Amino acid sequence: MRRREFIKLIGGATAICSRAARAQEPVRIYRLGMITGAPRQAPRMTAFFDELKAFGFVEGQNLKIVAGGFELRDDQYAELAATLANSAPDVVFCVSDAATRAVEKATPTLPIVALSDDLLAAGFCALVLPSRWQNHRC
Repeated sequence: MRRREFIKLIGGATAICSRAARAQEPVRIYRLGMITGAPRQAPRMTAFFDELKAFGFVEGQNLKIVAGGFELRDDQYAELAATLANSAPDVVFCVSDAATRAVEKATPTLPIVALSDDLLAAGFCALVLPSRWQNHRC
């Protein structure tokens, strides 16, 4: 390969790469609403955010906490749930039955991730059995 052809090749590749770099889409910012009675620095909350980070959701980069409610009492959940409904997060993370009920009542359209002792007993989900088990007795 001659020198001029090599220079043209390198120049062309540089031009193509720079155009591709400019054409990249901006990073989407995901909005997370939170209602929890735990402080932000609690070990379980730190573990939660560490797991989010492991999946590529980093607070301050592509994740924003909107109307985050940490260290709340049960009587404060309804007010924060209304604020969350107005801020339109992508998903709401609730860490109690009372918080989940408040968000459910404030907005039926937001996806809710609930952490509870027993979601079935609390009435947040239904048990659906296959038809072949409907009349099964133990």
